[in-house]
Amino acid sequence: MINLLKQFAANTGVNIPGNQCSGSCSDTGLPGSTVSNGTISNLLQIAFGIIGAVAVIFIVIAALQLITSGGNPESAKKARETIIYAVVGLVIAMSAEAIVTFFLNNL
Repeated sequence: MINLLKQFAANTGVNIPGNQCSGSCSDTGLPGSTVSNGTISNLLQIAFGIIGAVAVIFIVIAALQLITSGGNPESAKKARETIIYAVVGLVIAMSAEAIVTFFLNNL
């Protein structure tokens, strides 16, 4: 069983005691990554951009609902709540992008 685990570790690049790391390993013995920070950053920027665009679309739709509520308090309340939730989502997405970008650039 131990030999099977050592063979698996050698094939995956995992460094275990008594095993010479054959993949890309860091000084800590943990397996390395072949994905660069630029690739991760680009993918996350696209994802956060899509989330931000969806939030803006929800804000516009809710604003139109608010305008066309015609004095109906339930309709206006629902539109206001949608705007609040979309703004909160937009703030969270922007904060997440800033945090991720900060950590990727400083690591």
